[in-house]
Amino acid sequence: MIRLLHHRSIQRIRIYAAIGVAMLGPMQPAVVAGQPSERDRLLNCFYDARTSRPDEARSCLAKLLAAQPGDTQALLELGYFEIAQKNNTAAIDAFTRAVATGATRADVRAQLGYLYLARDEREPALTHFEAALALDPANEQVRMQTAYVLDRMGRKREAQQAFDRVAKESTNDAVRRQACGAAEVLAPLAMKRLPRPYYVDIYTAPDWYSNIDVATLPLRVRGGAAVGPGDRIELFGQTAILADNRSTPSDQAGPIIYFDNVLIVGGGASIRPFPSIGLTISTEIGAAYDLVDQLRDPWRFDMRTGVQYYGTWQYASRCPPALSAPLRPVLEVYGESIYFSRYDNLITSLRLRPGLRVLETARMSLDANLHLAGIVDTAGEDFNNLFEIGGGAILTPDRRLGLRLAIETVQRRFRGGDRDVVTRIRVEYGARF
Repeated sequence: MIRLLHHRSIQRIRIYAAIGVAMLGPMQPAVVAGQPSERDRLLNCFYDARTSRPDEARSCLAKLLAAQPGDTQALLELGYFEIAQKNNTAAIDAFTRAVATGATRADVRAQLGYLYLARDEREPALTHFEAALALDPANEQVRMQTAYVLDRMGRKREAQQAFDRVAKESTNDAVRRQACGAAEVLAPLAMKRLPRPYYVDIYTAPDWYSNIDVATLPLRVRGGAAVGPGDRIELFGQTAILADNRSTPSDQAGPIIYFDNVLIVGGGASIRPFPSIGLTISTEIGAAYDLVDQLRDPWRFDMRTGVQYYGTWQYASRCPPALSAPLRPVLEVYGESIYFSRYDNLITSLRLRPGLRVLETARMSLDANLHLAGIVDTAGEDFNNLFEIGGGAILTPDRRLGLRLAIETVQRRFRGGDRDVVTRIRVEYGARF
């Protein structure tokens, strides 16, 4: 996730100080037959004193500017001199006056951008960076800094687009990779459309089980608001469904139920206690409705509470310039421990997918993985107490879209001693708007 990140901001602030000839080119006045002018004398006074006698150097420029307040060269010299003296406020004043006198130099506008950014004044910093790019569109450093500022201002979509432009056009591989990585971190945040703190998120993972020839449709739509420090607390309402294609209602032999086949409506709250760790604690309260008749009141009270964790290692693309086969180790971890009131049962599961990144482009990835998973519960149900091991692959066609295609074949061993082998095919999608 610069990696957001779920969602993380990136900043780079550099202030360049250069004095006299180094940044501004040859500006020493020419001595014309006889005595130099008063302006030339004061500039020479500044050049002689700037390194060892800063107060005298400043005084010389002050006298020159008192007589000629619109002297662009003197204002620019004063601006870079004040940066060297770590007096950024005075440097901003000098450069602003120089721009007002007609200085149309990209480096001066960029310097003003860095100075304002050092004071965390993002709007004027962005204004000056954009002015610098209008004068020097090829300046990749300023283009990157503009994208960083847009990110910090919460304009995630514009920031992602700016990083993408650098990634597509840069001939510097280090800059291209940096821009590509930042764009990937921002991708899920750039998808968001609702104004902060409101959001709607969607998650679905339809899959198919070979051993019972059953396809399932899990779907959750949640909307709410993120509140508290760092938006780590979320209050939400939600609708969720789990259905399959083979469960049938009650008949003379009774219902045949493969999966839950339930519609859930309600709301809840969640908190991420540690911003940098994918741990969530949540409670959801609502009602559950049986989608398949099971000879009972179809409506039941539903409460779930527990913890979830999701994390990855080395999953972000390394942004190669073309299709590559990095064979880089990767790891995905998911775990949860949830109490379900409908079953009066605490169900805990853990899934590990260590693997290798087999193929990769700037946006696509293909991983081959070992699948290790286990489930235990407190009710002692055989189908909730098992261990499975196998292998599979995950294809992410475009890392910006939140879509993954997966296949895995595993052997399952249940607590009662039964075993089976199942192949699962899954389409997974998640997005926040």
